Parts: sequence; C-alpha cells; structure tokens
Amino acid sequence: MRYLQRLAVLALVVATLVVVSAQGALAAPGEAAPSPQQNVLANPNFEGTYAQFAHYATAIMAPSWLPWWQPQSGDDEKWEHRMPEYKAAAPYSARIHSGGNAQQLFTYYGTHVGGIYQRVSNIPAGAKVQFTIWGQAWAGEGDDANTSEGGGPMRMKVGIDPTGGTDPWSGNIVWSGEQNPLDTWAYFVVETVARNNQVTVFTHSAPPWPTKHNDVYWDDASLIVSAPPAPTNTPRPPTRVPATATPVPPTPTVTNTPTVTPTPTNTPTNTPVHTPTPTVTNTPTPTATPQTGQVCVLSYDDRNGNRIRDPGEPLLPYSIFTLSDSRHVVETYSTNGLHEPHCFLNLAPLVYFVSEMNPPGFESTTYDSWGISLQNGATINLEFGNRAELLPTPTPTPTPVPSPTPPALFSVIGNAVVGYSGLIVIVLALGVLVAYNMARRQ
Repeated sequence: MRYLQRLAVLALVVATLVVVSAQGALAAPGEAAPSPQQNVLANPNFEGTYAQFAHYATAIMAPSWLPWWQPQSGDDEKWEHRMPEYKAAAPYSARIHSGGNAQQLFTYYGTHVGGIYQRVSNIPAGAKVQFTIWGQAWAGEGDDANTSEGGGPMRMKVGIDPTGGTDPWSGNIVWSGEQNPLDTWAYFVVETVARNNQVTVFTHSAPPWPTKHNDVYWDDASLIVSAPPAPTNTPRPPTRVPATATPVPPTPTVTNTPTVTPTPTNTPTNTPVHTPTPTVTNTPTPTATPQTGQVCVLSYDDRNGNRIRDPGEPLLPYSIFTLSDSRHVVETYSTNGLHEPHCFLNLAPLVYFVSEMNPPGFESTTYDSWGISLQNGATINLEFGNRAELLPTPTPTPTPVPSPTPPALFSVIGNAVVGYSGLIVIVLALGVLVAYNMARRQ
C-alpha cells in the first residue's frame, strides 16, 4: 500500500513538471508579460477647479489642459477668426458626457479655428499611441440650450503630434476625420507611432459661419500607449556580393608546364574572399538645432481710426506689452514713443501670446491680444493702433436770465426819497430859514 502511495505522488510531481515546461515552451523567449494598458493623460475627465490661462480673462481651462487658436489678421472681418472663449460646461448636464464637468469653448456671432491640447512625456519612442475623446457641439441662431437650429458644420477632429510639438499647424500632426456632432456625443479616435519620448494631443473645431452660437464641448479623453515590439533574434541571411563587386578569382590549376608562372589574377584584391560583408549601419540624421526667432511690437496713434499705420501717425509712449508662452510670462516692455519697435529676442519656436495695455487716455483701434505660432528663426512684427478717447462733447446748458420784475410804486417812491433825501433836507432847511426871516420882518 505504501508503495502505491509513493508511486502516485511521484506521478503527480512528474505531471506538474511536464505542464510547467510546456507552458514555458509556448512563451516566446525573451518576451515579458504585457502590462495592462493605462490612460497616460493628466485629468482626462476634465474635472477639478478651472482656472484662468495666463492673462486671458476669457480662457478658463480645466487643469492640465491648454488652449490654442488661430489669431485674427488685419484682413479678417471682425467676426472672423476670433479667439474662442473657454469655460467649464457645468451646470449644463446635457453637455457633459460623464462626471461633473467638461471643457467648453465657443464664439458668439463669430467663427474660430481652435481647440485644446496636452503634451505627455515618458513615451517610448516607437510605441503605438491612440488618442480618443468624446465631442459634442451646439450651433445656430436659437436659444434652446438643448437644440441646434440652423448651425454647423463644426468641422471637429482630433490629432497627435508624434514628436511632442505644440504647434497646431505642424505637418507632423496626424489628424482624424472630421465630424459634426450637433446635440449628440461623437467618439473621436486617432493613432500613430511615437517618434520621440513625448507626444502632444490636440482637439480642433472650425465653424465657418458666424451664427449666434458656435459652442464645442470635449470630455472623457484617453491616450493609450502600446509598448514597441521587442526585437527578435531572427538569423540574418548571408550577405550577397553585389553584381558590381570584384569577382572572386578561380583557384589556379597546376599544369604540366615546366615553369609555373603566377597568374596575375592571383594578386590579392581589396575585398577578402572569406570575409563577410560588413552590415551597413544607418547613420542617424543630425537633428537641426532650433533657431530662435523674435517678436517686435510698437504702439502708434491711429488718428483716422483705420487700423493701419499711415505716414505721419506717430509712436505712442506708455503702452505696456506682455509676452507669454503657454506656461508663464516671458517678458514685459513699456514703450517710450522713441525707440520702437521693440523686439523680444531669442525666442524658441513655440506658441506665444502678446497683449497690450493702452496708454492713459487712449482706446484701441486694433485688437489688444494676439496668439502667435513662432517658427524657426522667424521675425513677427505687430503694430497696435490706439487713438485718443472720444469723449462726448458736453452740450452747454443755457443759463436762465431772470426777467426784470417791475418795481412796486411805493418801492419806487421810497427809493426816490432815499436817493434824494439829502437834497430834500437842504430844501427844507432853506425854506425854514426863509420863513423865519420873513416872520422877523413882520
């Protein structure tokens, strides 16, 4: 009986070893178990306390997300290419996909080209990255917050810059197809392969018509990273000698010729016969060092208000310019009206924002804020027009002239009496004196 028990235990141990070795044989050599995919975006659900971006009071952003937009040019209409306003979608629950909030951006009776973006670091180069997000729009002339009336298209899409750049106009960005999800949630997906250790995700909307409402909502985003495939130890096939290579001379044959003369072809060539051809290693293309650029600004007296600096319109002192990037203020400058334009120098190729505080007593004729995508080595010149504030001319109030009141009769008599009182006293005194003399004579 004990012998049978020992035999059963031995059989169980052998079976276990066989199963474990079989599982190990099925696993590819050198491969680790895949890690579960995780969302690497910060604040993907657009929750938290929304805060103002830089000095833009109308850009209220969800934590970890930044705005971008196409700035207005001098040739645009006032309603065209305006900076969107950014704010939280709450409390409109119909415009929130899940949770307590979503990011909203909109223009009122205007068009825009813009969106939001986020850069993510620690991405393995060569990894597959997939960006997804839910989007919705409200457009048209009606005021029912749940229904779009006569609006669209919104031209919404999403993109990934696999190099980690923050320029929304870069040709590196891989974009999804456009959708027009009015009053409904649509799922946007785009994927590519990371070319750097960081990537940047973008959303995009571009309504072409300046309807009363052009509102866009984004919520529940994700960026999933799939590790690059592990290299396999595939045997390298023997390298073939190209057709243009020096032919290998045949082995010399010994003949019965008394004097063996060496054949010239036996001279060793530069290509060893039995040496394998070295593998050509691709030399990495050197990455060009980004060239710095500059942004030059000035403030002028736009006396005719045409938003263009005409000959004879002078520079203005006491304008304050602020240059900032997506994270902080880079530099400020106060004009003196003598040495402008002033140039902010040595700027890396990024997206910048320039704003002007008008001189005292002046009002703007051009826009006070500009968003700029500065390219390598570029120089951007901005002229800000201002003119003296047109204060309303006060209409002089006529001072009422009092009509002369006819004096009362007794008042006239009294005034006359007072005015001639001295003369009356003298006449009375003379009369008394004459009467007294006449009385004595009698």
